[in-house]
Amino acid sequence: MNADIIAMLDDAAADLNEQLSVIGSCGNAHCIILAPGGQHTNGGCQCWQDRMKMQRFAVAMNRYRDRIASIATAEQRKS
Repeated sequence: MNADIIAMLDDAAADLNEQLSVIGSCGNAHCIILAPGGQHTNGGCQCWQDRMKMQRFAVAMNRYRDRIASIATAEQRKS
């Protein structure tokens, strides 16, 4: 991989991390959206019970998938 692709992948990952931090964690150690920092409970993730949070999570993951796919497509066209 060249430096441009790595930079685009890093940018996509940073954007995803920013979106996930806006969505937020439920505060449990096993949160599927965002690992909580600092003090947290050891219970299972409770995010699945919040439909709006899960919808936002799905949108963030779909955007990330689309960005990765566009990077891969652009790289394939170069080859």
